[in-house]
Amino acid sequence: PPYPIKVLAEAAIKGSRTGKLTLNEICDSITKKYTYFRDPENARKGSTRHDISQDPRFIKHERSALHPGRGAYWS
Repeated sequence: PPYPIKVLAEAAIKGSRTGKLTLNEICDSITKKYTYFRDPENARKGSTRHDISQDPRFIKHERSALHPGRGAYWS
């Protein structure tokens, strides 16, 4: 894809119903749209986590008791 992973992550979040996604949901959204990331050698979950956690545009929201599970939400 001609875009940095941060741009793809931001588009995935903005395209979601709730405006927030977990890291797994972000990666799933990206791989559904861009077949390049379906190849295990091109999978970038670790770098996606690093990129969004370092960028102040992304806000991490811990899960509430109403939505238990693994992984925080990102908006």
